[in-house]
Amino acid sequence: KKKKKKKKKKKKKKKKKKSQYERRRRRRRRRRKERKRRRRRRRRRRRKKKKKKKKKKKKKKKKGKGGENTVRRRRRRRRRRRRRRRRRRRRRRRC
Repeated sequence: KKKKKKKKKKKKKKKKKKSQYERRRRRRRRRRKERKRRRRRRRRRRRKKKKKKKKKKKKKKKKGKGGENTVRRRRRRRRRRRRRRRRRRRRRRRC
């Protein structure tokens, strides 16, 4: 017969009593959020989300005989990043 494993009891964490200051802070934050929500509601516009197509992974073909001392070569791909710089021209007016 196999012995049953005993389940360990999880210890309950004691809740910390919040100080007066923290309680007040929370209340303030809630009020602020409510105000923001009221302002934001008028401007909100929904955009349709575009669905991304999943690419199928190609299976790699094994090349050559699998010897013990063969070294696998890894191809490194270089990514080029293009940086666009915007130049702002400032015109100075002479009075």
